[in-house]
Amino acid sequence: MCNKKIISLAFVCMALLPAHAQKRAELNRQMTEIKQSPMYLWAEATNEDIDKAFAEAQNGLNEAATGWIAIKLGSAQVKIESKDTDKCANWMNTRRGNSMRTFIFCKKTDLVSSKAILSKVTLTAEERGEKVAEEPEIVIPPLPEAPKPTDTPVATVVVKETPKIGFSQQVVQDVVAAKDMYRMKEVFADYKWDPRFEYGRYEGGLVPDECYLLFYDGGGKIKGVLHKVGTKVEEASTKTATSLSSYAVWRGYWFTVTDR
Repeated sequence: MCNKKIISLAFVCMALLPAHAQKRAELNRQMTEIKQSPMYLWAEATNEDIDKAFAEAQNGLNEAATGWIAIKLGSAQVKIESKDTDKCANWMNTRRGNSMRTFIFCKKTDLVSSKAILSKVTLTAEERGEKVAEEPEIVIPPLPEAPKPTDTPVATVVVKETPKIGFSQQVVQDVVAAKDMYRMKEVFADYKWDPRFEYGRYEGGLVPDECYLLFYDGGGKIKGVLHKVGTKVEEASTKTATSLSSYAVWRGYWFTVTDR
């Protein structure tokens, strides 16, 4: 009898696995849609403690919202705090190995309406969730008939192929091209799941011997991207030598990237 109960329980557990996997896939699909939508601000964090994961994710959302508002207003006039995002945020929790992943998000329209000072913020049609009229189709006229061949010699044009760049170069190019932390978080979100890319918050302490350092001001504007190898520090885009002390007043992140 006992064996029958054990076997029955095993069948029940096996029956629940597809349903659990289906629910997780649906949550991941919803998260991807939110990340790709211009209507939302979002952040996520992973921690073994679910409360810490939520706190870290909400801090990330506050930073993303503060940076986005600074871009909209043209200056860092407003700092978004948890008391502001509490009014409009929603979240999802999923398990990742032995840890919990918290994904938190809010609509830009809800955030703007939650704080009187944000009434100055102008949202685009896409951010309001309105459909944008499609551009009229451009009709390309047919090409004229090619001239008949003659005996006149034709010059040969050699087209050089643009060399393909490696993964690490692509990441650095994307980081350098970002002008604010709102865009930078999108870049980090694109690469954070790749094992060749690692990053963390720069607190002025220990960082990898060779890494890149990204600095930004309170308004979310990127102040510089540096490449550090040992004690040698240079600007990533111009290769001009510089020093970390010149960026000490800014907040920052470090990241490493390899091609394999």
